[in-house]
Amino acid sequence: MFKNLRRGFLSKVTQKKSKATGTRSDEAADTASNNGHHPNSPTVDVGYRKLITFDWEASNHPSTEDDDALEVFIAFNIPSSTAEPSTTEVIARLHINDKILSTPGYPSPLPILNKPPAYKIKHTGTVMGLGMFVTRDINPGDLILVERALFMIDLTVWVPYYDVDAVRTIKKYGPCVPVNLAALKEHVPMAFERLSEENKKNYLKLAQCEADTRHDKLVGIFTTNAFGMLLFEDMEKDRFGFVAKELSRINHSCVPNCMFIFNIPSFAIYLRAGKTIKKGEQIFLSYRGVDDNFTFAARKSFLQKFSITCKCHICSLPPDELAACDAFRTSLESRIRDIEASLGPIILQSTGHHPAAPIGLDKNKALMLLDEVKFISREIERWGMEVSGYYLRVLKIVCAIYVELCTYEDSWQVKAQEARRKAETLCMVLKGKREVDRI
Repeated sequence: MFKNLRRGFLSKVTQKKSKATGTRSDEAADTASNNGHHPNSPTVDVGYRKLITFDWEASNHPSTEDDDALEVFIAFNIPSSTAEPSTTEVIARLHINDKILSTPGYPSPLPILNKPPAYKIKHTGTVMGLGMFVTRDINPGDLILVERALFMIDLTVWVPYYDVDAVRTIKKYGPCVPVNLAALKEHVPMAFERLSEENKKNYLKLAQCEADTRHDKLVGIFTTNAFGMLLFEDMEKDRFGFVAKELSRINHSCVPNCMFIFNIPSFAIYLRAGKTIKKGEQIFLSYRGVDDNFTFAARKSFLQKFSITCKCHICSLPPDELAACDAFRTSLESRIRDIEASLGPIILQSTGHHPAAPIGLDKNKALMLLDEVKFISREIERWGMEVSGYYLRVLKIVCAIYVELCTYEDSWQVKAQEARRKAETLCMVLKGKREVDRI
């Protein structure tokens, strides 16, 4: 089925002209030609180094050995491995396409979902505009949507510590926003021009928030709707942003009920429910990410960049309860870490969400820790943080304690199995099925 999707298929991309390829300075042209780049490659000067971007051609590999101040980006696409005509346009640094191709399991087909879809896009009847709503009852762990992104852009443009303007940008807009708008203004129009006519229309239907009117429309739509992520676990400082036709319609809540992961083998977005969602309810993601332990004031400041005023039931609490929520959120990391430290040998020896074997933890200590971690679990649920890495860590601790208690009484087996199923479900939501398979 996949024999034609071999190494090198990315080199068959047809070269296209884009709005971004119109003009370049003489200095930029000289830089490109002197380093062996395609003569029509666009180059943008970002102050401390130059970026050059071109359509990928196997016979025309760029060389940067003679110019350490040059960062090379390539434009290529990732076609679907199934019969469905779905292509994701990508603009990334030179080595990313090879890394994608060498990912174990690549290329993999998209899973077949039940029809009709489990969701529909409709107007919320509020200032949120359009949103995504479920069309039937959804259980935790259920796969709601699998979608290929319209396009993806490598947001990593290295900035030296002495670049004062860039440091100010990071502090003002946060790490999810590219620190160099010059690169963004170069790459978004280029990615847009590579889209099919239908996908161009889909992209232009997305909203541009008031806070992003400082950009032109194409860039403004991207900064309003793009989700930031790490594409590879071994590249922790490298961020990517993508825009999708359906997923980008999902609104924010500080109490999310879903989470998505990006699956590289199928090069697709998987959206799963993190908790029970009743028919007709709206799907929400947290724009802050999976481990949002920020205070109300910090969340409010962040969301203002998207012209969002969150009205979730946590943000709508009276001041005294908001203060209690803030106190819990800010102390959560240290409280979980303290319990993990007290269970050191168990946690360190664990695989997945439970230890391979009990190590003989004292029963009284196990019961005391269980009471403490159950209290934290209830507080996590009270403050709407069930779809988070913090909750997964707590469930992992619960599993470890139950395994220890099972050595004293068999009656703990049922609760141990229940806790494990719950942990496995949340792990699949947050990290994907492959992580669960390792248990």
